[in-house]
Amino acid sequence: MSLTRFQGGSGFVKPGKPASGDGAGISPAIWYDCPIVGMMVDPGIGILAGDDFTVVQATGFPYELSGTNGTFAATAGSPGTALLNAPALDNNEAHIAYNNDVAGLITCNDSKKWWFEARVKLSRITGENGVFVGLLDEAASADAIMGDNDMILTATIDAIGFQIVEAAASTTQQWRTMMQLAARAAVDETAGLCTTDYVKLGMKSVPSKTTADLADVKFYIDGVPLGTATTTAATDFPLDQVLIPHFGVKVGVGTALSLTIDWWKAAQLR
Repeated sequence: MSLTRFQGGSGFVKPGKPASGDGAGISPAIWYDCPIVGMMVDPGIGILAGDDFTVVQATGFPYELSGTNGTFAATAGSPGTALLNAPALDNNEAHIAYNNDVAGLITCNDSKKWWFEARVKLSRITGENGVFVGLLDEAASADAIMGDNDMILTATIDAIGFQIVEAAASTTQQWRTMMQLAARAAVDETAGLCTTDYVKLGMKSVPSKTTADLADVKFYIDGVPLGTATTTAATDFPLDQVLIPHFGVKVGVGTALSLTIDWWKAAQLR
């Protein structure tokens, strides 16, 4: 595992005005105020983790693979990527959870900044699909955490991130932003039109400067902040829950569904 890919689309991330989010690297609009180098040197500043998949193990540390017939592996001819695949059988699922799905990484509180971003690519955007990219309960990954047909996460699972929940065939599938505590709460059901090209999906939480016990959480696609955001005071925000970077796919029709993961990164101040 490597933590060396810190370059944004137009230069190294540094304090100041965010630059463009174009390119394959992390998005300056998300990460410009994250002390990445300081965290690498001094863990007392914060927690930093990520993967650019120079090495991929089908099973074992640092990921737990779960789901019916799912696979997770490196891809020949595509260095530095990992492929999460749910085979061609209705309701097959495949999930990977960081840190062997034991202990979380990000605490969704209202007092400490946190950051998350991943660069991913879908194998198809037609048919019935279920996809999750984001932060999900520690020790919650299992064989059936997405509902058959509706593709929605089990209601008892805390989460925040990006979903595709397509219960019917569609050629205009959408990335949706959501959060979940007692129940799923939509943030933006039309956050971005799905494609089979790479997309960067990111989130950032910043404590409010004017209101105590409140943080603003923004969502980003390709480094651009979405118009719809949320706060830690919102109904069904997973406040104070400890979550793990998690990626999942579910087949709703008899055609395989894969998610290629180029890299992901997450951090939180202490």
